[in-house]
Amino acid sequence: MSARAERGSWPVLAATSVNVVLVFVSATALTVLLPQVSRSFAATPTQTTWFILSYQLVMTALIIVFGRLSDLLGRKRIYVLGVTIFMVGALGAGLSTSPALFICARLVQGVGAAAIITNTTAILTDVFPAERLPVALGTNAAVAAFGQALGPVVGGFAGEFSDWRVIFLISGPLALVSLLVSWRLVPGRAGTGRERFDGVGALGLAASLSLFVAGMSLGSGSGWSDPWPVLLLVGSVVLMALFLWSQSVVSAPLVDLTLFRVPRLARRYAAVFAIGFSHYAVILLLSNYLQATQGASPFEVATMVIVSPCMTMIAAQLAGRLVGRVPVARLAGAGAVMITLASATLVVAIHTGELAVTPYVSLAMLGLGIGTFMTPNTSAIMAITPINRRGVSNGIRSTMLNAGYLVTTAVALAVSAAPLSGYARHAVYSGSYPLASTDAADFTVGVQLALAVLVVSGLLSAVLSGGRTSTALAPAPATVVGSQKVASTT
Repeated sequence: MSARAERGSWPVLAATSVNVVLVFVSATALTVLLPQVSRSFAATPTQTTWFILSYQLVMTALIIVFGRLSDLLGRKRIYVLGVTIFMVGALGAGLSTSPALFICARLVQGVGAAAIITNTTAILTDVFPAERLPVALGTNAAVAAFGQALGPVVGGFAGEFSDWRVIFLISGPLALVSLLVSWRLVPGRAGTGRERFDGVGALGLAASLSLFVAGMSLGSGSGWSDPWPVLLLVGSVVLMALFLWSQSVVSAPLVDLTLFRVPRLARRYAAVFAIGFSHYAVILLLSNYLQATQGASPFEVATMVIVSPCMTMIAAQLAGRLVGRVPVARLAGAGAVMITLASATLVVAIHTGELAVTPYVSLAMLGLGIGTFMTPNTSAIMAITPINRRGVSNGIRSTMLNAGYLVTTAVALAVSAAPLSGYARHAVYSGSYPLASTDAADFTVGVQLALAVLVVSGLLSAVLSGGRTSTALAPAPATVVGSQKVASTT
């Protein structure tokens, strides 16, 4: 790649970074604002759950779909369409007048977010030379993690000094500016256009995830004595099994399962899911606990949470520069250990009541762990994926990560609310804080249990992140796996 072309790649990174920040701020701002949003709409517990899960559901279900479509139709086309849809959804969320309209707007936002996220890494991989790619992906990972951790901070400040709607109303104009810039700077890579699109598989994946969210939402909102939540979860598992089976027999699958035959690639995908599950719900649980039992305001939570994005920015940049010098497994494993320690120390802090300093230390470790894990793991996945499969490979990676976010949010809400009575559970979801002393004690137990689940997942992610890997990440020669060409690992 020429020096001139390389210089042109950095503005592309800047343009895509704006959208990445908007996507993740929209995803996580409600972690501290959920009580306020619920009160403003007088929402039911089920509606409150869907406020936060609807966005994650659609984004998770469609990331792999847009990854496939970007390979077929071209990345720029799908990317620009995604920015447009996201902009419309953001404005709709800010102008919503009822819970139903807000949920619909969040669904629309999720569609746009999926198209943005699934194409960003692939676009950067196209425009950056191999020797600069780890730094570019490190910056992208830092921006994504920063936006994800910045969401609660922005939400807390908006709740204190303005109105929660401001977050969405500002996102619309910012997305418009980014749309105009992206239209000019993002290169148009032609798609193959010759293969069929697996629409049935896309519907099966979306249906499986929808049943899971519906089951967890119904169970956490009204209790698990009703058989419907369990039936919905069983249905979700059955549909997911059918989806995976279909991908092995159709001629043009939505998910290229041959990628999972690349040595260590499947393990890295699994590590992505486990790490997403391990870290995403930490701030949600801490925020709910502090507001429900300690009487903290969203602003007070925000001033605490800001430690995490700062540490993430630092760690992601350092990790990007260490890729190629230090084995990626060692870097990713270190990140997973730090994330695990963040949840473990919070369990101890809540149990002992040491909430003055320990949460800051825990959030610092959380941010350092996220930044340390994401960059090397993403670099490794993209480097060993053949160029004509980078869209779907990044779609798989992003789907696994966002599936971790989706599942951990649903599980964390359900587990933390499980010890509560029906009345207290409704109070938690409706934001009627602080809780009475007895209910606060029960909720404390629930939050500790939920954090313990995250600790177990963090340990699993540390194991999955390990293994023998090479320091270098240059793409290896292609080898044939099944009916597709894939890159061999080093």
